[in-house]
Amino acid sequence: MSRIVVMDLREHNTVLAGHDRYFVLVGPDGDSHLVRDWCPHRGGPLSLSRLTPDGRRLTCPWHGTKVGVAAVRRTGLPMVRSGDEAIVLLPDTPDDVPVTLVHKRILANLPPEDPDRPGSDGPDGSAGPAGPAGTVEDCAELPALPCEEQR
Repeated sequence: MSRIVVMDLREHNTVLAGHDRYFVLVGPDGDSHLVRDWCPHRGGPLSLSRLTPDGRRLTCPWHGTKVGVAAVRRTGLPMVRSGDEAIVLLPDTPDDVPVTLVHKRILANLPPEDPDRPGSDGPDGSAGPAGPAGTVEDCAELPALPCEEQR
């Protein structure tokens, strides 16, 4: 059984369907894809990943695994966009599974990290001092804990 969800993209960029998480991944040309929020390596949240300097891969925030953006887009859910509205088909989602639309910061949609900037991926692909998820400033929008405790 599938479900249809209508999203206002000005207000929502994440879909929670039971235990499944999806986020809107915006491509360099502005096209949007609703993709699973998990890394195929160990299930890390790809929405918190960062683009590599070449813009072709996402770096998982948990283990630094690189996942091709094209491969992630190919696994996206069916979505039709008209202006700021998107209609999404959630496959295998029964009516009794709760579906929640939320808005959160998607680090994967930020520009690629500069390899010369401290705290970003270095030329060898290793994470800088702040790790692949970004810098301390990135957690400023997360209300659960003070910034220092989220590091």
